[in-house]
Amino acid sequence: MSKADRIRRAHAEEIARLQQKKQSKKTPGWVYGLIIGVVGAIAAVVIVVLALQLTGTTLRNTISVVGSSDDDRVEIDNAVMCYFFMNNYSNYVNQYGSYLSYLGLDTSDSLKEQEYYGAEDTTWYDYFAGLAKTQVEELIITAMAAKDAGYEAEDEINSRIEKSMENIKGYADKNGYSLQKYISLCYGTGVKESDLRNALKLHYTAQTFYEHLYEGYKYTDAEIDAYFEKNAKDFMYFDTLSYTFTATYDKDATTTEKNKALADIKAEAEKLLATKDEAAFKAWVEQYLKAQEKKDTEIATALDGLANKDSKYNKDNAAAVWVYEDGRQLNDTTLIVDEKAYTCTVYMVTKLPARYEYNTVDARHILFTKDTWGSNEKAKAKAEEVFAAFQKDPTAENFAKLVKEYSEDTGSVENGGLYENITKDYMVEEFDAWIFDAARKNGDCEIVKTDYGYHIMFFEGVSDPAWKISVETAMKNEAYTAAYDEFKKDIKVTVDDKKLGKLPF
Repeated sequence: MSKADRIRRAHAEEIARLQQKKQSKKTPGWVYGLIIGVVGAIAAVVIVVLALQLTGTTLRNTISVVGSSDDDRVEIDNAVMCYFFMNNYSNYVNQYGSYLSYLGLDTSDSLKEQEYYGAEDTTWYDYFAGLAKTQVEELIITAMAAKDAGYEAEDEINSRIEKSMENIKGYADKNGYSLQKYISLCYGTGVKESDLRNALKLHYTAQTFYEHLYEGYKYTDAEIDAYFEKNAKDFMYFDTLSYTFTATYDKDATTTEKNKALADIKAEAEKLLATKDEAAFKAWVEQYLKAQEKKDTEIATALDGLANKDSKYNKDNAAAVWVYEDGRQLNDTTLIVDEKAYTCTVYMVTKLPARYEYNTVDARHILFTKDTWGSNEKAKAKAEEVFAAFQKDPTAENFAKLVKEYSEDTGSVENGGLYENITKDYMVEEFDAWIFDAARKNGDCEIVKTDYGYHIMFFEGVSDPAWKISVETAMKNEAYTAAYDEFKKDIKVTVDDKKLGKLPF
């Protein structure tokens, strides 16, 4: 498989994962995804969007999305929609970066002129407009539900808006633009500061109400245990090794010849099937590939790809079904033959299904980036300066104050930089390694460098087991989904796709 094919497949799997996540009614994506574009990607967006050669349009007079209930009505014009569109676009560009060409996305050309990868009669514009449309529909419904419920958080909403605008103004200054020029470059000619504020108000009105509801869902240990027992497979993980043999034959081979080729590789697969432990499995594959005269780099890549970590049950996955069969033992093997694809795959279970028993952790951080301070060296120097100041009063309360003054992570500023119930592999590698260091103690504080910048880390302590957090999160998501479904019954959102198609991208 070529590098381009691997990237395309990874992209397809990511899209499938997101669709599955939506279908399973998890936490709404807008809760975490939207504001990333404001703080993390905005500087890169300027470079990208400059190449789009945007033209002016009557954005403010074009109403593309309307939400209504018996007592209220919300209208979203295309100037505001530009904000949501470009946030989705910029997040995508930052995620895939140099691999965009493999996916057929050219940031220097109009999105309306480029066919979206893997879908005929669909452009990249259609794709990002669709994401923005779904996002705005959910935001409107949630924001209007907040009003219907009499929920008010005006001070909190305004505080978050101002913090986001401060970040945007900071990036404008850094890039040498006035605020209005910077907004136009990022979101399109005709988009103004007032449009960004309207978009942010919609987002934060919905988000604060969501957070209010979400945090209000409380469960006893008995209820959590009962939910786990009922849905255990959703919270259990297992590991396997696997190696796939693929039959080779001429392109004009007959069915008989193809079946003969399949039988040949099946005979080899059965030899691997007989291995008794992980080391023997890997050694057999290595010797097999050497016998095939594969290059050292190819062998190394194949060996690295044998392990399948943290897999979950899937009724449509034959290997997962096999792992869950009664009596399964560690190092058991199975052979799965795909007669249509002419492949044979051998699996060995190296960790039986189990829930995550390790404790999650709580930690705070203050982020300093080169984008704000001009270079990595200057960001590091500022982090060291603030770290030294913190040592004069090394308390969580003082740390939270410094977060609000300095941190560039708007997702945690209002919470004093605190992330609670962090699970392993959720944060970036260096961040994760520091907080899960076995020697870590409450109150530990240190500067840690990641790809995002320099973090002053503060360790709050350990929390509940990871499995319990996962179960409780699933219960809360289920409760919120039920509430949201009720909101939708009384609040209707209509989208004029023709008008939405007039965004200048």
